[in-house]
Amino acid sequence: TGFCWPARSPAYCSDETSFDQLIKTRTQEVTSNEAAVAAAGHWFQYLEDKAAGYLLSANTGHFPPEIYCCVTAAGDLESMCGAVLNGPIVIKAVDSHSNMGVFAFSTGGVVSGANSTEIITQEQMSLEDVVMA
Repeated sequence: TGFCWPARSPAYCSDETSFDQLIKTRTQEVTSNEAAVAAAGHWFQYLEDKAAGYLLSANTGHFPPEIYCCVTAAGDLESMCGAVLNGPIVIKAVDSHSNMGVFAFSTGGVVSGANSTEIITQEQMSLEDVVMA
């Protein structure tokens, strides 16, 4: 069965051929019972998992960037990663996609209470701005 995917008219497709509906259904399956989806051999749930992508890259002979510090709460960046924040650094949130939650700083890094130029957006940001984003 082929999928129907008109770019600007989701109402055009019937549910059984709608690509949009397939994605919604699979997403709902993953969020309601991820173990069953994994047991069925599907890997849809890993598409947006940065840690899984990093491991896949490393295990297939590619060289992903080094991870210098990893925290589970953005508020812990300064206390746990302070030593690496004052040089060139890229900070990536693991729960974002499409380059959202990615912040790159050059030589001076990013520090608390002072603005640095974030390279991607060219905006002035402090560490507090990164944590709040």
